[in-house]
Amino acid sequence: MNAQTTITPLSGSWQDKAKQLGFRIVPRRFVFELPFMNGFEGAASLTPEQQAMAHRKEELALMERVSQQPGNFVIYQPHADADGFVLVGDDRDQLAEQSVRYECDMVGISAT
Repeated sequence: MNAQTTITPLSGSWQDKAKQLGFRIVPRRFVFELPFMNGFEGAASLTPEQQAMAHRKEELALMERVSQQPGNFVIYQPHADADGFVLVGDDRDQLAEQSVRYECDMVGISAT
């Protein structure tokens, strides 16, 4: 029996679609007050303490990237690393749309 991958069409607003793709849209201050990166969660080769250290390293790198850009909101993928996709700006819908279009282009699916 062959395994098949089913791609569920994206639906809703651009922000809804961004969430469906695993993006997180937060006010800028959250990146500095309550950063959240968990790309190493469940890594069998790391102890919980090593995972926490790895996540903190990524959170600090994300803070550094965001600090270099103006804007009140940040969109990023917490399951990636700090070198992953990050946009900073003032319009949540525009950030979501740009992120969704970028991600859909990367994987070859329709954003609309």
